[in-house]
Amino acid sequence: EAEGAVRVRELPAWRMDLRGARALAPARGHATFFSYNGHRFRVVGVAPSRAARPELPRTRTTTRSFRPLSAENRRRIETQRLEVVEARAGESIHALSQRTGNAWPLSWLAAWNGTTSDRVFAGGELVKIVRKEPYQAPEATAGDLPSG
Repeated sequence: EAEGAVRVRELPAWRMDLRGARALAPARGHATFFSYNGHRFRVVGVAPSRAARPELPRTRTTTRSFRPLSAENRRRIETQRLEVVEARAGESIHALSQRTGNAWPLSWLAAWNGTTSDRVFAGGELVKIVRKEPYQAPEATAGDLPSG
């Protein structure tokens, strides 16, 4: 595909070729810009010049795959929310993880809290955990709505 006007599915788009140097090594890439449902999207792929020929077509393939999410795919999206919980006296990090519904592996839970995976709490310590939950689309605001 050449630089200039292109289509992403049925949407008009603009593709721009990129050339430059990154840390003194030549690089190539491209960026594709398009709008959908009142939002602007940019898909960028950059690679060292020597790797650009095999790598950059993958970016174009990814860009072409853009489509509205089906209801089924939207239901599959999970988010991870960081929360802080209070440890109970005598509670192990493993027990805290189970009690709170923590989604992190124990090694991550320990590392993110600056402790070890065999920790037993005195009680009252604040512990970071992550909970998985279904994605909820934000409420539309006037700035999100198409004009006209």
